[in-house]
Amino acid sequence: IYHFHSRGHDVTAVMPFREKTDKYKIICSDPDTILMKEIAKGTEPMLMKEETSMINIMMGMLNLTYTLNDNALSDPMMKELIKDPNTHFDLVIVQPIMNSETGYYLAHKFKAPFAIYNTAQSHVPFINTAVGQPYNPSYMTFGIMHFLRAESFSQRLMNTVASFMAEHIFRNIIMLGQANELLDKHFPGEIRPSLLALERNASVAFSFGHPLLLDGWSPMVPNYVQL
Repeated sequence: IYHFHSRGHDVTAVMPFREKTDKYKIICSDPDTILMKEIAKGTEPMLMKEETSMINIMMGMLNLTYTLNDNALSDPMMKELIKDPNTHFDLVIVQPIMNSETGYYLAHKFKAPFAIYNTAQSHVPFINTAVGQPYNPSYMTFGIMHFLRAESFSQRLMNTVASFMAEHIFRNIIMLGQANELLDKHFPGEIRPSLLALERNASVAFSFGHPLLLDGWSPMVPNYVQL
């Protein structure tokens, strides 16, 4: 779901914002919550410990998230915002997973700074890469692993392989490949910077985490903010 705060517009949405005088435009990519229910159903086997493979779960959700982002980009209000050269945003916030990286290109088109928002509660390899932050799999355990701390040699080896595959194969090739297909559909013929190049222009990364939750202490750059 895309939420855009655009001051000065005439559309007011019933949302719990603090300033009652602010004007907002809300673009909802799943107004009937059908797709979100399907996503919740898809993650249930993992929550019930019937399925332990995060990769299998995420592959099953890719088509659903493709449709969510396709709906948002197809919305008439979104098309109008993109077409209007006077559209201005102070900040675009992107959760960089499952086709939502299309938001990087929207920030680029709007000439707006953007922030990465991560709800995983632990460090994610490609988000660390985006902000130039160290990610060392010898002591930082990738969140999908079945152990909390990689202590033995075999655990560190599995953690390193999983981190590499998740970032450089599954995410950077498969996921971003699908996100690029989505951008090709909505911005045909436009010459675009690569999504990875745009990702490295992130102004700040917000992580819904804390050193006492999962990761422990680790080096963090100033623009990586734990919430």
